[in-house]
Amino acid sequence: MAVLASIFAAPSVRAAPSSPTAGPAPAKTPADNSVVLVAVVNDGLSDGLQTAIGELQTQLARQGITFRLERTNLPSDAPALPRIRQVAEAHAARGVFWFDQSAPGAVGVYLLSQSGETFGRRVQTDDDSPEASVEAVWLIVSASALALATGEAVQMRSVALAEPEPAPEPDPLPQPERAPSPEPAPKPKPERNARLGLVGAAGYLGSGFAPELVWQHGASVSAAVDARPWLRLGAGYGLLAPPRSSAAPIGARHQLALRVGLVANPSPRFQLEGRVSPGAEFVQWDSGTDGGIRTLATLGVEAVLHIALTGPVFLQAGLGATTVLNRFAFVECAAEATTCSGDDRRVLLTPWRVRPRVHVGVGLHF
Repeated sequence: MAVLASIFAAPSVRAAPSSPTAGPAPAKTPADNSVVLVAVVNDGLSDGLQTAIGELQTQLARQGITFRLERTNLPSDAPALPRIRQVAEAHAARGVFWFDQSAPGAVGVYLLSQSGETFGRRVQTDDDSPEASVEAVWLIVSASALALATGEAVQMRSVALAEPEPAPEPDPLPQPERAPSPEPAPKPKPERNARLGLVGAAGYLGSGFAPELVWQHGASVSAAVDARPWLRLGAGYGLLAPPRSSAAPIGARHQLALRVGLVANPSPRFQLEGRVSPGAEFVQWDSGTDGGIRTLATLGVEAVLHIALTGPVFLQAGLGATTVLNRFAFVECAAEATTCSGDDRRVLLTPWRVRPRVHVGVGLHF
């Protein structure tokens, strides 16, 4: 069990304490301070220590030190420091003394200074001579009280006393689950590439024919439907005008073709199309003595670039070749010949089997 004494500094202390059996006080006089001592006495404190504290109260009062007693019990199952600090704070104490008699054969003397330091001394007790230990405790407290009053160093060992364990931190509150962030909406593709509709185009058409007629100029129109974003089906018509400066007996050429196209969209403005076009070509010819219309079966392949201009309008350019499947020559027979062979047969023009083809125009994608 323990006794608690609290010491407060104040002005005007003039003499040193003496022990219960001591004579004159020490020669050194405290500074102009006043010290208030508050003792908290446990019920189990020995009669000898209680008597000594009472005598110490009288002795210190002569030195201008007020000594108060307050009966209370320190906790036996927990550190005493929290209660000691409460007493010190309540009285604005210069220092707090308390005594521990829980260990057999010894009494502990402890001090909490105003700066928060803790000091301690252990005094051995003897059942045959209890007065000696009581007097030793009295001297320790008296000298330490005067040291606190005068600002001198306390002649006790600095000790580390048990502190109460901090209360465990509460478990963190569960964090609400975050809803998954919505995936960003995909960027819409350009309207022209995204819709399925009709495609119409018109423009310039150029095509080769034979060594005697290297190139003919004309125009073409076409219409198609986007069956899928990547599939285009359509048909086209081309007209190649009769040559003006060639001696070849070729007139106008009319081209009809079905078209199957595979479409790719590498960027918002550009579209690529690869076409395969089975069809027929009708060739007008006139040699002067003979003429008519020849029909050629054709198969064309073409790469076409579409460039978006504004709204549904686009520019179109294509380059490809057309293969003649039923190749034949344009010949002239002698007027009076019974057969068209040998010297009676003259070849006027032999078309190329594979002929280049170019077209450039504008179109609308509805």
